[in-house]
Amino acid sequence: MDTILIIEDDADLREGLEYTLSGEGYQILTAENAERGRKLWKTSSCDLILLDCNLPDGNGFSLCSEIRKSSDVFILMLTARDTELDEVKALEMGVDDYMSKPFSIAVLKARIKKLLSRKSEKQWISSNGIRLDKSSCQVICKEEVLELSKIEYKLLLYFLENPGQILSKEQILERIWDKDGKFVDENTVSVNIRRLRRKIEADPQNPQWIRFTDLDISGEKRRNDKGMESIITGILSAGCVSGVLFGMYEYRRRKKLYRETDRMLESILEGDPILVSDLKEGEVSALSGKIRKIQEMQEMSVSQAEEEKEQVKSLISNMSHQLKTPLANIRMYEEILREENQDAETREKFLAKMQTQSEKLEWILNSLFKMVKLEQNVMVFEVSMCPIRKTILDAVNLVYEKAARKQIPIKTGYIPDLFL
Repeated sequence: MDTILIIEDDADLREGLEYTLSGEGYQILTAENAERGRKLWKTSSCDLILLDCNLPDGNGFSLCSEIRKSSDVFILMLTARDTELDEVKALEMGVDDYMSKPFSIAVLKARIKKLLSRKSEKQWISSNGIRLDKSSCQVICKEEVLELSKIEYKLLLYFLENPGQILSKEQILERIWDKDGKFVDENTVSVNIRRLRRKIEADPQNPQWIRFTDLDISGEKRRNDKGMESIITGILSAGCVSGVLFGMYEYRRRKKLYRETDRMLESILEGDPILVSDLKEGEVSALSGKIRKIQEMQEMSVSQAEEEKEQVKSLISNMSHQLKTPLANIRMYEEILREENQDAETREKFLAKMQTQSEKLEWILNSLFKMVKLEQNVMVFEVSMCPIRKTILDAVNLVYEKAARKQIPIKTGYIPDLFL
């Protein structure tokens, strides 16, 4: 029996998923936050994780990245975030599949079934006494488990996937490091291969499994050395010839440039038209101070704009999550109620939950309308006397169910009708 771990903060959605998937024959584990989900993943053997992106104590992206460091368990992300950027980010983090809320239960079942069908695929590679288990990232050589770094593991996996082939430095850089190898030192490949040889070769000085060709070392090194000599000679020659001329020209040009720039900056800071003035001593120092002031003003403006952008982005994300979660619940309950094998008690239970989610959705929409009216100064507040007992009880009821699930006791006593 396959085990599915559901990490979802919304209790109604979590319960609906548990009810539906357990009916398909899966063993279900549930967690309401990242901490609980992390603990269940480490202590149980789950085959697939249904992961929500927005969690009360973290986010699904971070948890996915943490899991991927040591496990290839299937991860299907369920989230209210439906932008292309979020989906790309999730897939880059190692998510196997991605579904936006609200979603179809039938489609979710099909995707889970497809992912779990891949369990039987080959997860290990072996060659010349070396066995690499891709599911656990474990390497065994001569009946001993090797401790490899992340780069060494990637190198060995690449070599085992291409046995008997000559791989160029550019191919290895593109596969293991940067896409085109621009930001990696040319000796990086050789250094990491030598480290890998020490761990898998019986005699690293006379390797049998990982070998360089003469073309890779001698020929390429000679070409690189010859090319470097030509470059250095050219640079020195050009520098000697043009250095003096350029220095004289640059001195006169910069002197004039500083004068013109100072006048412009002064006028810009004061808001006045640019006026011609004589060059004064200490001009370079003054110019530096004025440029610094302009930079500070620009940085403050950019920082403020970025902060406002993040606030708007966060607001939109939260609104999307708050709206789509009730919609996902309602859609899931509707699909459950369409099944003909439900007894009266179960149908009544999910009808009540659907009603609760509808009321929650109505409350969210009304709150959004009020926010819009407040922004437009359409809504006016009036001070009046009112009892606070009902307000307090309504507030307590909103959190009472969640507190009970977390075993947090809430004690209430008699509250008289007080007026402020």
